[in-house]
Amino acid sequence: MYRLQYRNFGSYQAMVTNHTVNVDGNGHAGIRWYEMRDLNDGNGWFIYQQGTYAPDGDHRWMGSIAMDGRGYIALGFSVSSETTYPSIRYTGRSPEAPLGQMNFFEEEIMEGTGA
Repeated sequence: MYRLQYRNFGSYQAMVTNHTVNVDGNGHAGIRWYEMRDLNDGNGWFIYQQGTYAPDGDHRWMGSIAMDGRGYIALGFSVSSETTYPSIRYTGRSPEAPLGQMNFFEEEIMEGTGA
């Protein structure tokens, strides 16, 4: 749903991307995200880490992901449910976090006021 972001760290190259998935087979939307790397060793690109972000029963979709020059990843998305008006939130991860996990608390950018 969002563009693939590329970053060159000198000793390696990285790309991050995401898409919406059905996390439970029953229509519960979550964000699947990936970081691919090329170690500049002639072996090409590989999936370095990946994860699905769906921490509760709310639906999350229309994600956007980016990585800064220090390796921090931010993931923004829309969220809603029967009890949550459509809103915009984000989470993220530090480079030291366990692979495949967003370790920042989810924060709200814009709380929905109606459907």
